Amino acid sequence: MHRLRYAGPVGVVWAWVVIVLSSAANVRFSVLASPLSALGSPGATDPWIYNFGMMSVGALILLYALSLGASAGHWVEGFASGLVGTAGIFLALVGIYHGGTTPHDFVSLWFFLQAALGSSVWGVGGLLRRSRGAVVFLLLGLGAPVVARLVPWPSDGVEECFGALAIDAFTLLTFWGQRRSLSGAAGHTPGAPSLP
Repeated sequence: MHRLRYAGPVGVVWAWVVIVLSSAANVRFSVLASPLSALGSPGATDPWIYNFGMMSVGALILLYALSLGASAGHWVEGFASGLVGTAGIFLALVGIYHGGTTPHDFVSLWFFLQAALGSSVWGVGGLLRRSRGAVVFLLLGLGAPVVARLVPWPSDGVEECFGALAIDAFTLLTFWGQRRSLSGAAGHTPGAPSLP
């Protein structure tokens, strides 16, 4: 089960590869003017790149969530891993219900909301374990949505990139915490990923 943790950083890299490949196929696309979902809409060139890409990234998030659940040090963190897994399902649905379809706005919004909830609840679990890094996850989960709403972004695409970076930060920090846990870092409860 611990090997599934590599799905996290692989998913982070693969998501940006998909976006870059989709953008390269759509030379007129600009993230400063359009949402990322435009890359998967019917009017796009080779929309399958983006749509199948989002489905595959969603699957990687779901696998990573399983590793989080297996290594959780508190039942609250186990619950948080379920929220992260649900976010992966919603991202896969973004690829199925691409831009221009009725459910698209709903599934894309809930992908980001579920990810933010997952980070927030993971932070609560860390607080209950007295983890020194718990506040970071709370800030990511609670702060990122507030910033996303308050900042006058030039486009939906830029706002989505900000949200993706916040999710990347959560993924990489928890991955690092799992590595520390597995290596038996001093002062770290086995099986309980967190920050130092």
